[in-house]
Amino acid sequence: MQELTELVTLSNGKAVTTSRKFAKYFNKRHANVLQLFQTRIMGKHSAEFIELNFQLNEYRDSRGRSLPE
Repeated sequence: MQELTELVTLSNGKAVTTSRKFAKYFNKRHANVLQLFQTRIMGKHSAEFIELNFQLNEYRDSRGRSLPE
């Protein structure tokens, strides 16, 4: 079993993770995790809740593309 520390790290005293870490930890496609976030989080919570609890980031893939994380 994987260690939880592979999924969650501490940043400024807060537990944080990324969608890519989440996908890897649970053996899911990253695109599916992003879609789940869009439908389950963005579609059902207030802008204030999302702003307080989530931060949109990007990363560069192996082809140099800037993609959502």
